[in-house]
Amino acid sequence: MENSEKAAKIKNVRPETLEFIILYNQLKGKAFSGNAQLAEALGFNSVSSITEIIKSRQNIDPEKFRIFKEKYKDYIEG
Repeated sequence: MENSEKAAKIKNVRPETLEFIILYNQLKGKAFSGNAQLAEALGFNSVSSITEIIKSRQNIDPEKFRIFKEKYKDYIEG
């Protein structure tokens, strides 16, 4: 089972994905209530896209990350 979990992870997590995961954990419940609200705000077609990024199964698109940082900049800076 452990091997299948490792196989599901992406090999190279980009820096912006790591930063997104950190900010996601800090802002969840403050800036946004959950994955559905965040997915809608960032223009994802599916809530599972957020889950896949948080579980390091895929990297966040740099443009989506830029939108995230712009939209929640008051929470990030303050």
